[in-house]
Amino acid sequence: MLNKKSFNLKVKKLINVIIHSEKVEDFFDRARQAAQKADRGEPFKKLDTISFEDPEERIIAFPSMLKN
Repeated sequence: MLNKKSFNLKVKKLINVIIHSEKVEDFFDRARQAAQKADRGEPFKKLDTISFEDPEERIIAFPSMLKN
């Protein structure tokens, strides 16, 4: 269980999160592009991405994303 101090620390580190659905091929294309960028020594944006192949899985994981 997280205490309040460790929770606040994690929140401060989080900059941006993208949650979306995409094909497996698209996921690996993004990963390949990121690896190539790293190989060139280019900086990365402070961004976290959570990807789901099936849009229904995204809704199960994040039910608050349902539009009323």
